[in-house]
Amino acid sequence: MRITYIVPYFRDATTGGGDRAQEFARRLVQRGHQVRLVADAAPAAARQPADLVVATGPLRAATVRGALAGYRSRTPLVVEAPDLGPERTGARDVSGPAGRAIARGLETLVYRRSAAVVALTPRVADRIRRRFPGLPVEMIPHGCDFDPFVGADRAGAALRARTPWLGDRPLLLYAGPLGPANGVEHLARASAALAELDPDVRTVVVGDGPRAGVVQSLAAGLGTLDRTFFVLNAAARPDVVAWFGACDLAMSTLADRPQLRGVAPALVFDALAASKPVAVNYGGWLTDLLVETGAGVWLPPDDPAQAAKMINHLLDDPRGRAEARAAAAGLAARRFNRGRLFERFHEVLMTAAGR
Repeated sequence: MRITYIVPYFRDATTGGGDRAQEFARRLVQRGHQVRLVADAAPAAARQPADLVVATGPLRAATVRGALAGYRSRTPLVVEAPDLGPERTGARDVSGPAGRAIARGLETLVYRRSAAVVALTPRVADRIRRRFPGLPVEMIPHGCDFDPFVGADRAGAALRARTPWLGDRPLLLYAGPLGPANGVEHLARASAALAELDPDVRTVVVGDGPRAGVVQSLAAGLGTLDRTFFVLNAAARPDVVAWFGACDLAMSTLADRPQLRGVAPALVFDALAASKPVAVNYGGWLTDLLVETGAGVWLPPDDPAQAAKMINHLLDDPRGRAEARAAAAGLAARRFNRGRLFERFHEVLMTAAGR
């Protein structure tokens, strides 16, 4: 089957975190399909003949192009919905009631044109089902790729050995983007409070984004920058794996905005793939799952001192950390194995294409 897979941009496979679309495209090729991976900036390529169009990304970018690309030929369209459509887009880059109305109209166009939707979170799935009752919607979240993390602990030990300011000290890791929605400032404040409880704990942020300078300035003002709090540029994938292997606790933060509740940051799945527990400062289905299984802990977003106490308690409990690691590994294998998730994704595509 000829599949055009439209994505917002191409990610260099050697850098940053895993890329769901590129990984799924690779697996589709292994199944014998012909896959054309198209960046949203290349609309002409998206109009090439295909048996199925898959579009992922922000509503007003790849998904709209996907809806229009096969409109005349009536090529079936499957939309991957990673965010909250105009509900989230409106908070991010659409200003005023008129802009939000346009975004909502585009959403209606896209979903009425779709043969099926793959939602990445339960909240998104429920929202689309309410608005478009007859539309097939399958919730397939981000998944864990285990292969890159084989040997992560060994790589982490080597990283610790060659990093004098780290050594065998406890390590918190945030490896992800530094944008307005990511709320990494919360981590900077909690890290400063944690330094008063245990000055040996190191916090490392690996990533880039428009808020990187703000986070560094905040840590500098708190007196922790390059002492207990370190901000490093986005690293090659093997280096990110080593940092996960070295860390005792992975951190995932979001800004305290209602429209972000229920979002599932991809970095959480990297942490689980590395069998590392995750501390989060937001609520939603993923947080509930982490806490219920013992694979993570929820931190109050508006109380850095209490968050620091909770982190310190976990770091001071070797048995508790070992149990949390085991829980993280189990959760990754049971619920977020990307190979199993791909099977469900492939089934949606085949059904949409009438195969």
